[in-house]
Amino acid sequence: MKRKLFSAAAFILVLGIILISLNSAFSFKYLDGNMIMQNLYAQPKDTVDVLCLGTSHIYMSLDPSVLWSEKGITALDLGGSAQPMWNTYYYLLEALKTQSPKVVLIDTYFMYFQDDYGSPADVIKNTYGFKLSTTKLDNIRISVRPDELWDYALPFLQYHGRYNDLTKNDWFRLADTPQWYWSKGYLMRGEVAPQGQPEDMTEVLQSAKLSEKTAYYFRNTIDLALESGAKVLVCSVPFFEVPSLRTVSNAARDIVESYDSEDVSFVNFNDFDEEMGLDYGADLADKQHLNWRGGQKFSKYLADYLDKNYDLDDHREDEGYDSWVNNTRVRNRLYLDYDIPTMTDPVTYLSALRDVAGDENSQYALYVALNGIKVSDLDAYYNEKVLDRINSFQPAGDEEIAALTREEAELNATYLKLMFGSFMETAREWLPKLGIADDMSKEMKNGFWSIKNGALDRRATAADEDCFWPEELSRFDDIALKYSAESGEYSILFNGEDLTQTDEGLTFVLYDRYLGQIVDAAGWPVSSPKIVHADLKISWTDN
Repeated sequence: MKRKLFSAAAFILVLGIILISLNSAFSFKYLDGNMIMQNLYAQPKDTVDVLCLGTSHIYMSLDPSVLWSEKGITALDLGGSAQPMWNTYYYLLEALKTQSPKVVLIDTYFMYFQDDYGSPADVIKNTYGFKLSTTKLDNIRISVRPDELWDYALPFLQYHGRYNDLTKNDWFRLADTPQWYWSKGYLMRGEVAPQGQPEDMTEVLQSAKLSEKTAYYFRNTIDLALESGAKVLVCSVPFFEVPSLRTVSNAARDIVESYDSEDVSFVNFNDFDEEMGLDYGADLADKQHLNWRGGQKFSKYLADYLDKNYDLDDHREDEGYDSWVNNTRVRNRLYLDYDIPTMTDPVTYLSALRDVAGDENSQYALYVALNGIKVSDLDAYYNEKVLDRINSFQPAGDEEIAALTREEAELNATYLKLMFGSFMETAREWLPKLGIADDMSKEMKNGFWSIKNGALDRRATAADEDCFWPEELSRFDDIALKYSAESGEYSILFNGEDLTQTDEGLTFVLYDRYLGQIVDAAGWPVSSPKIVHADLKISWTDN
């Protein structure tokens, strides 16, 4: 009997472990909602002075690390994708259990929403990150139709069919990565979506009619913040504003002014785009969101605004705020990781690679492959590669057009010769600074190299037989340097994908070992004056 009871208990225990593991894997891990709320629980108690609530306009535009660096302000982004105001109310209610902010900042963007319920994905993003509590259940209840309550109150009913959609982020603790462990909720974006200049909004004076539910929870959110002892800043975060959305922010302004209190204020930061130096051609990831460059500009402006208008402490010399220091270190690294793939000038690019790969403490790894250089003598290369192309040119049709076309071909060939000379000169000057000294000092040789911890780790040049060097970079990433004696090609494979960018020039692959992400794959063809970058997702936030 005891043996049966023991076996039954063991079975239940194992089954429980399996179900918990599966629940952890299958549960939703939306960065734009669930994980941001989970991040709240990791913050030291009563350390957040500025709590920033709202939609993706908050957590994709407001970088708390900038507020810390500029003024020592401790800010936290807490929001969800397409977050309606009732979810904002419950986000504040949950945050006040562990934090006592001096300023509560509320974003107005999604107040244009007229429905009483959001889409299933948005409901999940804005409710499932909460710890189990009556607050979470109330948040779900107000977000869905009454007949759908139990479909959402029992999470397994929503995610049990996710087995076809699981990614690597479902099978390990995202919260343990440096990007998220030290996060303050900001999700930076690197895309650039050039826009024209927005319309002049000075004549847009009318106010939109908000839905009854939105207006009700907007007032409740303000009241809750005031009751907690915080001041309230309602604002529109910069974006490519249009008149219809200006009327929405005007409606929010009207409600704020109805309080007739110095503790509640409103600012449309779109009106200060020139002061913050916002460039609509370079600082937006799309029409609705700033990219990381625009986010830096807005965050610096906001830091000054908060410093001038609120009594906020500078915590940079205080104990107990290490997480903001570490968050800033991670953010500065991410800024660099986003900046390097935008560099096209060879000297600038190689200088950046030298700074990161040449630093023994930087935790970057650089992989380089050179292909297509058969001889080091420039004239021989010119005769082999260029003159053959000119001599094989076969004019056709009109003789005058053919002559002009041949002349253009000769000019291009001359340009190629000059460009190759520039390539040789720059490569010979800079590659030794990356630790590739012996191979590049006298002669350009095909081959590949890896540079880690500030020194040359591996190299292979002028090989006579096949070569394959695999290396594990992280739990999910690997790289391999490969040489084929038959083709004479040197390749760099990342997770099995060939990232070799040119068969006549240099390929660079840079990996950030600290953050566990690929930074760049770029080619420098001998015939090009510019570095050409592959289109890669460089951050886990893009997954």
